[in-house]
Amino acid sequence: MIPPVESGYSMKKIGLTIMLTTTILLFQILGCNSKLSTPLVPFTPTIMSLKDVYEAMPSRYENSENTILMSIEVKDIELSKQTDELLDSRRIKLAVDFKNVSSNSIVFRRPITYGFLGVNVCGNDLEIMIEMKNGTSMNITGTSNLPCGLEVSTFPKITLEDFLEIKPGDVFSYSMEVAPPGVYIKETNYVGKLPPGTYKLKAKYSNIDIGYELPSAVTPPASFDNSQAELEWYDNHTMVVDLNAWVGQILSNEVEFTIPAE
Repeated sequence: MIPPVESGYSMKKIGLTIMLTTTILLFQILGCNSKLSTPLVPFTPTIMSLKDVYEAMPSRYENSENTILMSIEVKDIELSKQTDELLDSRRIKLAVDFKNVSSNSIVFRRPITYGFLGVNVCGNDLEIMIEMKNGTSMNITGTSNLPCGLEVSTFPKITLEDFLEIKPGDVFSYSMEVAPPGVYIKETNYVGKLPPGTYKLKAKYSNIDIGYELPSAVTPPASFDNSQAELEWYDNHTMVVDLNAWVGQILSNEVEFTIPAE
């Protein structure tokens, strides 16, 4: 939920503030390790209620289809200094490219959370999927650059700085370093670190944010009649700066690589 602010903080003041902030900050957005991506061009933003955002989403998903091509590459695998025997000292360095294959510029939200997709769902923006090349089945422990299981309210708020522009034909490149996940292999009853061997890996990116939320301009009631009434109140009073950002889900190519022993 959005924390309340002073009730005298008017929507007009919010609008003027966000227009000024947008104009200043849009020149500063570079993205994480970007390649050919550019800051957004200053513009007068549209402000929508969360209820209106929900109604607009089907057409936004449709407009975003087949506009971005995602690819992943294993750059390197290194050993880190690790004194705890229970923790994996190996680090997989990955690079993910998001290429605009459409004829129009795209407003793109960079991934904030990433990690391996596992039986315990972490809900990352960028999910890494791994499996053994020989087909041996294994259960993966989900990982994240933020602790799994965080309450939604403690996740980082989406802000203007998280968005950038990818022009037609250009690429936004996102680099990360991850530790291999823990696994359970039923066939051998093995539980522990990812065994050495050859693996297949791909990634999935998801985004549902067309923009970012503003602080609440109205203090919510002290209590609600029921949970539905509470949801409806927040849907109508939560305001979103619409950046017309890309929304949807895309899969990368699949790559093979070898995990060495520690």
